[in-house]
Amino acid sequence: MKTVPKGLYAAYHTVIDRIDRAKFAMRIITWIYRSPRILEMDELLEALVVGEYSENANGDEELDEILEYMVTPNDIVIACKGLVLYEESSGSVRFSHETVKGFIASELEQKLTPPVGLAKTCLIYLGSNVMDSPCPDKQSLQQRMETYKFSRYASQYWAEHIRGDKMCEKEIQSLFIDTFGLSGKRDSMVQVKIYAESRWGYFIRSPVWSLLHVVAESGLTTICRRLLNGDNCTYAHSFVCG
Repeated sequence: MKTVPKGLYAAYHTVIDRIDRAKFAMRIITWIYRSPRILEMDELLEALVVGEYSENANGDEELDEILEYMVTPNDIVIACKGLVLYEESSGSVRFSHETVKGFIASELEQKLTPPVGLAKTCLIYLGSNVMDSPCPDKQSLQQRMETYKFSRYASQYWAEHIRGDKMCEKEIQSLFIDTFGLSGKRDSMVQVKIYAESRWGYFIRSPVWSLLHVVAESGLTTICRRLLNGDNCTYAHSFVCG
């Protein structure tokens, strides 16, 4: 039995060596591996295209234009050569076997996108034009979340990928301010988050969270400390007062 993992890992290495689009495949594997929950394929597709955009941004593209370049579920499965499974019945995407995650942790994690890269993708998504203001009613919020699939994940888990890592929090601070320095985008994120995390889909029209509230609720102590100490004087007042 002790030789079974070695045999499996050797087989997985063979699969990795056969991958043609290595960078693309590593991005897919990164999201599935680092996600705190099982991803839906639609979420993954949007995350991938926004992540790629963030590396080659011109600064004037709108989210709808970016999402036009999404790949297909079939592209995802083919790129990963059997390591990834798409369950059409549930819409979820996951590793094809539970041992794949162990293999990645042991043999491949250093080749994956670091967690801060995923946090950046979430913040860029939440900073897009479609999140400029919160929805006026529950129906329009549901429509927004249905149209922009990744909004649910990004709103709930953007901080998950950097929490507790001082260097990552420092690296993300400017983007955090750019994204949530405006109350409309901040309220839009909180509105989706509250709705997604409530059992019955609780709707709040205007959450009115200050930056302090957002950063405290997210557990980002390093960003909180730096801003309260006046490291970013431009936003110090809005950080405390909203």
